[in-house]
Order: sequence, then structure tokens, then C-alpha cells
Amino acid sequence: MYAKDIIALDNLELLPRVIHDSDEVNPGWSGLDLELPGPLWAEVPANWTGRITSRREDALGSIWLAPPVKMKLLVPMMREARDLGAIAAGVDFSALAADLETRPRSAGELSELKDACGLPFVVAGLLDPRDAERSAEAGADAIIASSSLSAWLGGPSLVALVPDLRDAVGDILLFAKGAVRNGADVLRYLALGVDAVVLPGALNPHQMLEELSRAMRVTGCNTLDEISYDLIFEPTFD
Repeated sequence: MYAKDIIALDNLELLPRVIHDSDEVNPGWSGLDLELPGPLWAEVPANWTGRITSRREDALGSIWLAPPVKMKLLVPMMREARDLGAIAAGVDFSALAADLETRPRSAGELSELKDACGLPFVVAGLLDPRDAERSAEAGADAIIASSSLSAWLGGPSLVALVPDLRDAVGDILLFAKGAVRNGADVLRYLALGVDAVVLPGALNPHQMLEELSRAMRVTGCNTLDEISYDLIFEPTFD
């Protein structure tokens, strides 16, 4: 986990609120034509409905993400996504730090990939709101924000950029893929404005959903719609 992500999450202090009528918490989530029990996506393999993978053999029923290789390779990969049974497909720029065969892409190239895909199109591995805005203008249906490249550069945390990313993408789905330790961390990301959280592979999404539900109960939130930045404690005087 990126140390700056952990520090930034810990600085978002959730204030408990327990005098309310929130008995039945419902963390149900919908998006990309799916109804999920919670705003959680898990990296394959996982016994969970909302799944993300970079492996062709696991694409069925998942968001399938390809690395940003040459366009002559990417375009047929996007066309292949529907045949593989993916529910959405896209490009993950996180690979740029590790693979010399990968390249940045232009907004025009993203539009071409979306057209080739014929499915909801996802752009992953972004942190700069300007990249998110260009991706949205190119027709992206979802953005997966990540601090992976920022960690490699020694740059800012994901938490620091989430509010600006939310403004940049408007109503487009915004996922956060960063440091997550428990359900309270998921609640912190949601309070900042993301629509869903991508869990690290080591975390059990069923357990995380239980923890999120408890965190919602002790902050007075019955549904995801009631989660907002108001949950974050800000002292009146510093």
C-alpha cells in the first residue's frame, strides 16, 4: 500500500453518530447494468459479483482491462471483449511504470477504442483530473482512479485528488483503487465522492461489505445516497 494513501485516509476522521433511526442499512449498488450487494469491486479471482480482471480467461462477467500497448494490438483486443463475455472493457494505464511496451494514449485514440469495444468503456490507472476529464470527453463510461503511478513517481495520494476527479468526470462512474484496510476506509472514499471502491486481492469482499454496513450504521447512513462529505470531522478551530 502507498504510505501517502494510508496517511491521507487516517486524516479523514469519521465522526460516529448513533442517535438516529438507521436500523436497516442497505449498501446496495447499481451501475454498468449490474445490481451489487455493495459498492465493492474485486480483482479476479474472487467469489464476488463485481469483478475486474486483466486476464482474458477471467473476462466472462467481469470488467476486462488491457494494458495501453500499440493501437494495432489494442483495437482488436477491445473488439474481442464482447466475445469473451466481458460486461465492460477498457485500458489500464497502471502498466506504464512496469512495461516498456506500453504508451500513453490520446483522447482521440480512446474514442477509437470505445467505438471498437461496443461495451461500456473504462479508463483505469488515472490520477490527474485533466486525464479524467479528457477520458470523459472521449466517451468513457467509468474511470478507475489509482495512485499506482503516483506512488512510483513519489507523487500525491489518491485521497488528495478524489474531489477534483469527481468534479472532472461529472456523472460518470468514478471508482477508487488505492489503499483499503477495512470498511471504514471504504466509507471514507465514498464520503469523498467516489461511486465504488476496488479492493486489493487479499481482502474478502463479503467481510468488507459487513464492515462497511457497520460503519454506515454508526455514522447514521441507511443507504449509499446518504453518504457524503458531512461524515468527515472538521474541527471548528485549528
